[in-house]
Amino acid sequence: METTMEAVLCSDFNHWRNQTWHTQQLRKQKPIRNVSLKKGQPIFSALNRWCAERKIDPRRWLYFRFASRHWKYAPPLDQLVPAPRSEKKALIAYRLLGETPAFSDRIYSEIQYQRDETGVSWDVNRDISHLAEAIKRRYLATNDWQRCMSRMQDQTYGFHPKSRVCGRCPAASSCAEQLQRGVPFDIVALRRGDVSLRSCYVAAERGTHGARR
Repeated sequence: METTMEAVLCSDFNHWRNQTWHTQQLRKQKPIRNVSLKKGQPIFSALNRWCAERKIDPRRWLYFRFASRHWKYAPPLDQLVPAPRSEKKALIAYRLLGETPAFSDRIYSEIQYQRDETGVSWDVNRDISHLAEAIKRRYLATNDWQRCMSRMQDQTYGFHPKSRVCGRCPAASSCAEQLQRGVPFDIVALRRGDVSLRSCYVAAERGTHGARR
């Protein structure tokens, strides 16, 4: 079963909520239920769209909403996307966010140990997935490049310079550009093997692109 961005954001929300002072105090008195994906789906879907329109990482934005409250209380679900009157101020504060070691550790640990269907450890930002290649071939055979690009977050993972399928795709350049806009490091250079995985995570932590950009 594929993992959607909404499911990832829901998991992140529950993880960060459990780190807040308020939730920890409540847990001393009674069990606290996590927010279910069924309840959170429309909220996290709206959050993902809002972040995509502004070209910001939805997971880092979600972390920011907790950090901006100094980890005392979780942000209400209906305030994850700021109101229009407060959006500009919130975005300025987000861009001033410094290093985020807790966020980086969560991302690095979960991505580093993902596995493909062969059981081989792989990184979604760096390595080719055989399953994704099969899906790309199907889309290429039907000239459905836009759909292939639209599923890069959760299914096809976007342009890969070592992919034979991508090498035959007329939309490869556009796909590479769209892929790059979604991450804060030079992901194409990483996939070519020009830079290391660790250096890319350091670049993401500092909010800068790799030297080869």
